[in-house]
Amino acid sequence: NLTAALISDNNLIYANNNVHAPEHSLEVEIPFLQKMINNNFKLVLGLINSDDQKTLQSVANSIYKIFSDEKILLVISSDLSHYPNYDDALYSDARIIDSILTKDTNNFTDTFNSILAENRPGLDTCACGSSAIKIGMLLAEKLNLSGQILHYSNSGDTPDYGDKTRVVGYGAIVFASLSSPYQGEVPSANEAEGSLTKVEQSAALDLARNTLERAFNLTDKKFEDYKNYPIFSEKRGVFVTLKKNDELRGCIGLIEPIKELCPAIIEMAQAAAFDDPRFPELTANELADIKIEISVLTPLQKISDPKKEIKLGRHGVIVRQGNNSGVFLPQVATETGWDLDELMSQLCSQKAGLPTDCWKNGSVKIYTFEAQVMEEE
Repeated sequence: NLTAALISDNNLIYANNNVHAPEHSLEVEIPFLQKMINNNFKLVLGLINSDDQKTLQSVANSIYKIFSDEKILLVISSDLSHYPNYDDALYSDARIIDSILTKDTNNFTDTFNSILAENRPGLDTCACGSSAIKIGMLLAEKLNLSGQILHYSNSGDTPDYGDKTRVVGYGAIVFASLSSPYQGEVPSANEAEGSLTKVEQSAALDLARNTLERAFNLTDKKFEDYKNYPIFSEKRGVFVTLKKNDELRGCIGLIEPIKELCPAIIEMAQAAAFDDPRFPELTANELADIKIEISVLTPLQKISDPKKEIKLGRHGVIVRQGNNSGVFLPQVATETGWDLDELMSQLCSQKAGLPTDCWKNGSVKIYTFEAQVMEEE
């Protein structure tokens, strides 16, 4: 009996069915479990009423003990942002999802509080079940599980009646012990299932080019050929890079797949041209000399041994420590000719504002991803 085992192990855990009467966050998960597990399961419901770190750690430790003896699925139920406008929800939810995937509860708390401190209109909370989320993160770290986002949307995405002025965010994240379904070498993002075909790559680049041409009023035509390809409706992480005479002229992207590929390409192309703080805004006179490159990303994977787990030219890398973070796309190593030591040192110092050797001493979280890279001829 799991309930009895938890109560016996920890005096902070007790049985009280009355607290569930007004609360809906757990019961809404039951239909999904019934659909996926065919009703062949037993259910223990739990509510957390404290955000004290020691309490959360204590509860996580008690749950951890029963994992070794039972076949258990732990489901954490929480919405994300409450009541900001659509764009602010995307901003808040992307940062919170990104933080959850670190499995670092201090990072999560700092991120949560820093977003609220910005006083964005209507934003009451970044996640109503933040304490439960932290317990899940503590367990994922203790069990050495890998995290992956499965889906993100908010109520403004709902067809016909979604109100984009006041939304609630929703995300689905799984932590699991992940192993490759492939035998031997895992295919790269350019080879794997779900990658863009040649014609889809061409459509993506044409969409980005048309976005910039329309921004400068160089054409009235709106490129819509991408609508022929369902992949543009999938949510993907994506970067758009602009180069002029083989030199970087702008690069902005979304690490997490929070937007469909079409609007993500449009928005990142605009951001790379006009919002990259390292460069002045792109001008119409420069556009003819600009070569566009698009990188479509795979989900992040946390790693513990960068010297063994990073493959130069194949893996993009992210380092994070508190509110400091930096990212290099996979092609950076190839284009610069850097070895791993130089790549990681530059990433830590140049991009994240951290000491050059922080990646060697375990003081930062390190993640890898792959990218399918396409560029104009």
